Amino acid sequence: MAQCSVDECEGKAKAKGFCVRHYTRWRRYGDPSVVKRGPLAPALQLDAKQCNACGETKPIEQFGPDKRNRDGRKGRCHPCEQKHQYEWRTSHPDRWQEIRQDAANRRAKDRWKYRIKETYNITFEEYERLLAAQGGVCAICGGSRNGPGRRFHIDHDHTCCPGVGSCGRCIRGLLCGRCNTMVGLAKDDPERLLAAVRYLRKER
Repeated sequence: MAQCSVDECEGKAKAKGFCVRHYTRWRRYGDPSVVKRGPLAPALQLDAKQCNACGETKPIEQFGPDKRNRDGRKGRCHPCEQKHQYEWRTSHPDRWQEIRQDAANRRAKDRWKYRIKETYNITFEEYERLLAAQGGVCAICGGSRNGPGRRFHIDHDHTCCPGVGSCGRCIRGLLCGRCNTMVGLAKDDPERLLAAVRYLRKER
């Protein structure tokens, strides 16, 4: 079977010396080399565009970016797009709330990853491995609940790194809020904590 007559095309000729793809272009546009659809189609350079919603022709700057269209712009102008989104959110309140919550959760997780890296010099993956090594519970009391949406606190040796931050090498474990406060108020002093234990046992 003969090869397509278009240069650099390895397809087999079906009709008029063209493969199916180039024959379709020849029938539709009169030129088998014309590409007007798909990712290889050249982007349209427009100064103005007609809105699909209001029908008005407006400057191309009035249409937001959209890579799915040939001209790289949305089909609706900014006012119509805002109106469309508002109507959708109003008619789908539950779905809109889910989208907002998912976005908030992603932002919170990203902030947490950045914070522990900047403050404690460990990655989120290292934090997860440390928590798994503790069995997913507080390293002191063994509690698994740290409050709704709360994560365990990262405890480190303050004799190595005074203050909030850590070099990453002096991290001792992950604590719940109460145990972390207890260790902090005791100034990392084991004798003070032992004295508190003796006091509580004596009173009992």
